[in-house]
Amino acid sequence: MPRTLESVLSQEPGRDQMQIEVVDNCSTIDDPEPVVKTIAGDRITFTRNAQNVGLMGNFNRCIERSRGHLIQILHSDDYVEPTFYSAISNLAVRNPDCGFLASRVFVVDETEVIIEVSRRVKWMENPTHDVTPMLQTQYFLFPGVVVRRALYEQCGGFKPGLVYCGDWEMWVRAVHFGGGVAHNQPLANWRLSAGNESARLARLGEDVRDYLRLNGEFSRYPGFSAPVLRDQAAWRALEGYQRFASEGDVAAAQINLKLYRQLVPLPVRAARGALGGLRHIVRRVKRLG
Repeated sequence: MPRTLESVLSQEPGRDQMQIEVVDNCSTIDDPEPVVKTIAGDRITFTRNAQNVGLMGNFNRCIERSRGHLIQILHSDDYVEPTFYSAISNLAVRNPDCGFLASRVFVVDETEVIIEVSRRVKWMENPTHDVTPMLQTQYFLFPGVVVRRALYEQCGGFKPGLVYCGDWEMWVRAVHFGGGVAHNQPLANWRLSAGNESARLARLGEDVRDYLRLNGEFSRYPGFSAPVLRDQAAWRALEGYQRFASEGDVAAAQINLKLYRQLVPLPVRAARGALGGLRHIVRRVKRLG
């Protein structure tokens, strides 16, 4: 959290232009309030939910507590680059009819080493309502997104029925109803951590199950393909199994393997296994040659 707050405070223009508030979802492991007070004194408002309302519920609580025209929600371990707010503000001024504003994002590890950069979305570098590419791939990571309050009021907040892909569904809905535009440079940082909520949900296989729940949400949009998204869910389960098995997390590996087997019939799994073996043989032949 300190890194998150410091990255915002370093470029905040003043109370009259930026509201900064921490909404604690009834933490039980530690108390973030003293951390907030130590870093920011009374510059940052601290609010604690009376009970845990879930991840999507807390995002909605943040929207309810906000007062400004542009709303950004940051996870407690993500942070923004020094030019984030000036760049997004300029993007908002140049595109007054767009309700969804975003930048690319650095993916960093627990020590802030950059692992990768989110994809460039050329089709959205000019204002658009076209969500077709977004129906198969999650292009926008949470810390790089800002949404106008008017758009949240128009199309609603995050859906509590989704626990992992709620942001994906929200961004699709926002662009569809309110239009979107994206900056082509990475201006925020999304931290991968074994202890964060996303990692916990992946160990339980909830990321895979949420891919399947998206089928019902995305079926209303032209161009959506349920089989493609289901296949992505299967590959995500397989990748989760391989990753957790390599890390020695047997329980998580077994959960993801079970999901993969449920999603992919045995003949298809056998064919994929044979194809993988063939590719391995081809690579060996090429090396020997």
